[in-house]
Amino acid sequence: MSSIWPGLLLRNEVAVSKLSHDEEVVRAYVEDPLVHDRVSTRWFTQFLSAMEKAKQSASKLAVPTLIQAAGEDYLADTNDSKLFFEKMTINDRTLHVYEGLYHEIYNELEAQRAKVLNDLEVWLEAHI
Repeated sequence: MSSIWPGLLLRNEVAVSKLSHDEEVVRAYVEDPLVHDRVSTRWFTQFLSAMEKAKQSASKLAVPTLIQAAGEDYLADTNDSKLFFEKMTINDRTLHVYEGLYHEIYNELEAQRAKVLNDLEVWLEAHI
């Protein structure tokens, strides 16, 4: 459909309740007038293409890299983050997978968010 009708909009099927354990974050997402539940067929195929190119280029990435991934992500496959990390050849790379957290790792409940932000701060301090 991408080549026939690129502007066709389909539901993105995001499980809103699986974005964060923080109910306020979920409520804010639902009530945000800029959030919509549709993606075009062209956007979707281009998105998949870009993801594939990124996977193929992982070994060429030559900058220090921090990957922080949710362990219970219903939008992005955490295993893809792990595979990308494994394909990287640079020594200065760090991967944190936060078991039990949903997609919005920076918008989780306070205790979990503090751990995620602390890991980010430690990594940034070491690289500034």
